[in-house]
Amino acid sequence: MNPSAALFHKDYHELPKETKEEMRQLLQRLMELTGANAGGHSVFHDDMFVWFRNLFFTTDPKFDEACGSLDFVLRARLWRLYTLCWACVQSLRHEGSIVDIGTYDGKALEVVLRYAQPKRLVMAYDFFDEPPEESRKRDHGPELWEKVKERLKPWDAVVHKGDVTKFLWTFPQKIAFCQIDLNDAEAESKVFPAVYERMTPGGIVVFDDYGFARYRNSALAHQKYLEGKEQILELPTGQGLFIKARDTLHAETGTMPSSPRRYGRRGLPFTITLRQDRASPINL
Repeated sequence: MNPSAALFHKDYHELPKETKEEMRQLLQRLMELTGANAGGHSVFHDDMFVWFRNLFFTTDPKFDEACGSLDFVLRARLWRLYTLCWACVQSLRHEGSIVDIGTYDGKALEVVLRYAQPKRLVMAYDFFDEPPEESRKRDHGPELWEKVKERLKPWDAVVHKGDVTKFLWTFPQKIAFCQIDLNDAEAESKVFPAVYERMTPGGIVVFDDYGFARYRNSALAHQKYLEGKEQILELPTGQGLFIKARDTLHAETGTMPSSPRRYGRRGLPFTITLRQDRASPINL
């Protein structure tokens, strides 16, 4: 499946008309020169132009089947969508539920679930009706919630309507995969810590807007929360990829934290403290 060429980002649409037209003509010429979006080594979509790449996501038959007849908008975000599918499948190696925060119309989540075929709890969150202005999209409205519930019905998804920051208590106790797409730094800074505390080791979070300059404050908020913990990888798609570690080394010393363990003999418990004074060497 080849992507659709499009410039969606709000920052682009806020440029002067003459600048946008000049950029459009330049990109059109680059597409002609590289054969972009024609099944070769180059694609232009989702505010991203790349060439001399393998682009395996365009030839994955399982992904093609999961996508079905995508609308223009999702076809123009194909690599971003494939990243979600990949991340969800990898997360299924670990226990925990699937949580989508900022579900909108549910079409992207539907593709992910078709691709991953999870046999576990799926939870989706969105305003659906009256989101903040920055997050508002064409189909937001009073009928969207029911449409999304019907779309996700094959997976028995639990679909929550309203401000997700007021529903943090409904998050499952164990989360294996989560996407966060709120377009709001304050909201995301409340949501991610609640997700992080429930993530199982090896679990994955994909931040939809981590790499976009327009949402830099969201990325900075996540970085601040993660000081001394795992870090987020910025992806060329504009997303951010986060994997919960199994064991966390101390950020400054590189040592494992002390671990008290209790043993009993003849009913007399005692404590042994295990300490690793230095990180194991790595041979490259």
